[in-house]
Amino acid sequence: MTLRAFAAFATGLVLGAGGLAALSLPEARGAAATALPNLAGLADCTRPAYLVVWIDNLDRSKSAAYGEALRRTQIVASYGGEYKATGTPALLLEGSWPPGRGLVIEKYPCLEAIKRFWYSEQYQKELMPLRAGSGDYTVAAFEEYIRPAVAK
Repeated sequence: MTLRAFAAFATGLVLGAGGLAALSLPEARGAAATALPNLAGLADCTRPAYLVVWIDNLDRSKSAAYGEALRRTQIVASYGGEYKATGTPALLLEGSWPPGRGLVIEKYPCLEAIKRFWYSEQYQKELMPLRAGSGDYTVAAFEEYIRPAVAK
């Protein structure tokens, strides 16, 4: 289920029938954030953010248990995240992409959701150790770009 679909579903649960039409998308995102237990209390969760993971020297055999644990626990979804891109490029337009390079892009409802996911006890103590020795990871979070309003 996409975040947008979940937001619509959660909004219906929170407001009842017909409530969706009364909410803007940021309000729907806020409703989704409060509907997920791991995001309780995030009333101002309205600006999407992206977790970008760049992996060099990726050893897929060593990272298999980590990937399986992420799928099994559904931890990304439990914090409102959804995978947007993984693996290698579908089309390389410029430069080179070494065979041992991996990329993951996940979208979350807001930066605080990424922080809660990343610093959660489950991720730090149970899941992150499973990727040890599987590559050189660079991980960063970016807020979604908001185009400045154009003066009329």
